[in-house]
Amino acid sequence: MHGGSTVNIAQVVGISHPNVFRLYPTKIELFTAVLEQAFATVAKTMLATGETTKNEPLQAMANAWGILKDDRELMLILLQGYAASADPAVRKLMQSWTRDVFERMEALPSVGTDLAHDFFAAGSST
Repeated sequence: MHGGSTVNIAQVVGISHPNVFRLYPTKIELFTAVLEQAFATVAKTMLATGETTKNEPLQAMANAWGILKDDRELMLILLQGYAASADPAVRKLMQSWTRDVFERMEALPSVGTDLAHDFFAAGSST
């Protein structure tokens, strides 16, 4: 968040610099919007895979997570979210997302709390 140029951001996404501030009045609002998009990508790719796989949902999620890990930008955004958790708004968002991921895994048939915890801690089902 600090040191990131909104001018550069505007150029990369192809909008005017004033438009960045019209859409996101603060850098925190811009950053949390980016984080929310990253969370949606993880939910669509990993969580939905586990929720729609009847046999071995954790293995399906581990495979999907492996694909997500190849997305360098996504991983950097998530890492920056955790690193920026000193900011109350970012911390609240990261905690909420982490809790949601865990609870969705935990609710999968044949998973439960212990397996969800192990998966979440290790990033895979093994």
